Amino acid sequence: WIPDSSTWLSDIKVAAPKAALSAGPSVAFSPLVLALPRPLAASVTAAPTWAQVVAFAVPVQFADPTKSASARLALRSAYAALGTTPEARIALGAAMIRLSRTKVESDDMLLTKAESGSTPAVAFPAEEAAVAAYNAAHASAPLGATMPTDGTSGFDHPFVVVGSPSPAVKSGADALLAALQNDTGKAAVAAAGFRSGPGDATAKVTTLIGGTPKYLPEPPPEAAAALQRTWAAVGTEMRMIAVVDTSGSMKDPAGASTRMDLAHQAGLVALSAFPTGSIIGLWRFGYHLGGPTQDWQEVVPQRPLTETVGDKDQRTLLAEGFAQLAARPSGSTGLYDTILAAYERAKAGYDPKRVNSVVLLTDGKNEDPGSMSIDDLLGKLAAAKDSSRPIVVITVAIGPDADAATLARVTQVTGGRSYTATAPEQITALFVDALLNRS
Repeated sequence: WIPDSSTWLSDIKVAAPKAALSAGPSVAFSPLVLALPRPLAASVTAAPTWAQVVAFAVPVQFADPTKSASARLALRSAYAALGTTPEARIALGAAMIRLSRTKVESDDMLLTKAESGSTPAVAFPAEEAAVAAYNAAHASAPLGATMPTDGTSGFDHPFVVVGSPSPAVKSGADALLAALQNDTGKAAVAAAGFRSGPGDATAKVTTLIGGTPKYLPEPPPEAAAALQRTWAAVGTEMRMIAVVDTSGSMKDPAGASTRMDLAHQAGLVALSAFPTGSIIGLWRFGYHLGGPTQDWQEVVPQRPLTETVGDKDQRTLLAEGFAQLAARPSGSTGLYDTILAAYERAKAGYDPKRVNSVVLLTDGKNEDPGSMSIDDLLGKLAAAKDSSRPIVVITVAIGPDADAATLARVTQVTGGRSYTATAPEQITALFVDALLNRS
C-alpha cells in the first residue's frame, strides 16, 4: 500500500491499534501547494502567508479533511504557522467553520470545478505532483500554484506492507520497492511530477510562486487529533434556542454602540456560522413578557434553517427577529425563570443527532421579585441534567453590569461556557470560541 501521506497510518493506528502495518521508506515526495485556477492565477502575484489564507485574502475551498490529505495537511500547516495563541486558535477556528460550510467530498471535485471554469474561481490545497499531472493533461488551461511564505507540508508516500504476507507476496513487495528505488524507478517517479525528497528544490509546476519550500514541523499527535475533532464539531448540526435580554438597560451604551446592538450583532454572526441543517429558535426575555407569571416570550419558533414560512426561510426570519428585538428593549430582567424554562424546552425537544444548546445573552441580573432563588435554579438545573441527553448552555454577559458570576455558576452546573462581551469587535471571536467548545 502506498498512501499519499503517513497521516493515514496514524489514523489507522488510533482506530485499530493491533493492525499489522509495516511502514517502509518514502518512495515519492511532493510539497503541498495552493492550486490557482484561471483567472485567479493571474491575480495572485505573490505568495500569501497562512494568516492571509485563513483570513480568505485569497478565496479558498477545501475538500473534506477526513478524506483528503491535501486538506488535512493544509490545516496542519496553518496550525504550525499560526502558533498556539488564543488569537491564532480563533483565526484558524473561524476559517474551519467557514470552510466546513463550502467543503466538497474530494480533491477530484475541486480539479473538476477548475476544469469547468466555475466562477468565482477559488484556490484549493493540492499536491504539487497532482497539479503537474493536471497541467500535463490541460496544457491550454493549466493551473497556477503557490506555497505560503511561512511554510508548507509534504506528501511522503510511504511504502507500507499490510498484514503478514506469504513468502511469495513478500518477495513481490520487496521487488516492487527495489524497482521504485533504483535509478530507473526514481527517474520514472520524477517524470511523473514528484520530487526526490524535502531537499529537492526543483519545482514541478512551471508557474509555481514561492520558491524553495520551507517545511513546517508536524503538530504534536494531540494537536493533530484536536484539529480533526474541531473539524467534526464545527460541521455538526445544532438544535438551539437563542435567548436575548430585552430589558430597558439593553439600551445603554457599550463602547460606541449599545448593549442591544451587541446582542443584535451576535445573532447575525451566529446565523452566518451555523450549519445549514441546524434547528434554531429565538426567545426574548424581560419581566412578565409572556403574561403575569412568564418572563420570556417566543419570537421565532424553532425550525430548520432551510424551512420556509411564506416566502422567507428561517435564517431570514431569525435575522428579522433579532432586528425586532433591537428596536424594543424595555422593563426589568427575569433571568432565573427564563434560564430554567429554556433549559427544559431544549431538553423536551432533544435531538440525539445534533448538538442541543441554549445560548443566552444578558446585560443584567435577576430583577423578578417573584422568581425562584439562585440556589433553587441551580438545584433544579442539576436535577434536570441528564448525561445521556446533554444540553450545552452558553451565556454571554454584555456590559459591566451583567451578573457574570451567576452565569458562570449556571454553565458550571449544566455544562457549557460563559463569556463577557463589551465591544462589537469581540463578538466574532466570542461566537467562534463558543462554536468550537459546544460539545
